[in-house]
Amino acid sequence: MANHRVAGARGAGWYADGWSAFRSAPGPWVLAAAGYLLITLLLNFIPLIGPIAGAVIGPGLLAGFLLMARAAEDGTDVRAGMLFQALGDAQSRGPLLVLGAVALAATLLAGLILVYTAPGEVAPGGGMGPGGPTEPMPGGPPPMGALIATLLVMLAVSFALFFAIPLVTFRDLDPVAAMRESFGACLRNLGAVLLFLVLYLILGFVAVLPMGLGFLLLLPVGMAAAYRAYREVFPEPPEESAE
Repeated sequence: MANHRVAGARGAGWYADGWSAFRSAPGPWVLAAAGYLLITLLLNFIPLIGPIAGAVIGPGLLAGFLLMARAAEDGTDVRAGMLFQALGDAQSRGPLLVLGAVALAATLLAGLILVYTAPGEVAPGGGMGPGGPTEPMPGGPPPMGALIATLLVMLAVSFALFFAIPLVTFRDLDPVAAMRESFGACLRNLGAVLLFLVLYLILGFVAVLPMGLGFLLLLPVGMAAAYRAYREVFPEPPEESAE
């Protein structure tokens, strides 16, 4: 599948487009963001199963924001209920859940890298004798190599999912093909995608300050911006645009 290369500055310009989409119907956007955050919060209260379920259904819920962005682009009604539309679609639900499972596996891998590379020292009295079993004690932060490896894992999965969610939602690609296309497109547009992700991290830090309420704005604007990124990098074929 062909993808286009865009200027690196578009990584910031996409947010301006996302803001325009948000302003067209702020009420539904905020309601959808509140629903997403509430679902995530409630699932995190369920030991073990809740966070896993939240990670797996995450791409399906984010796809709902992309559907809202498409509605805003088409000038049709933007409804908060679209948040669940992709998960309710039998054709897209399975592939989106697979993407969520991939994201979960990558997160666990990154966590294992940090845990098993963290330096430690044997607790006093340790050993397999009367003093009891050996117990590792924290000895400092993970080495720089482990931090870099973790960052690379998370960056790779971000690249694989960045365009994969809209490609599954709008182009009916299977998850593996969608992730492959997404990763290649991100590498081709490395400057724009990295700028987009860095800006999101910065804006996310700001959004956390007012008790996390800033995500009611950042989440919809960011997802509408991600939709614009998809539309520019993967423009619809002429026959689809004419319909």
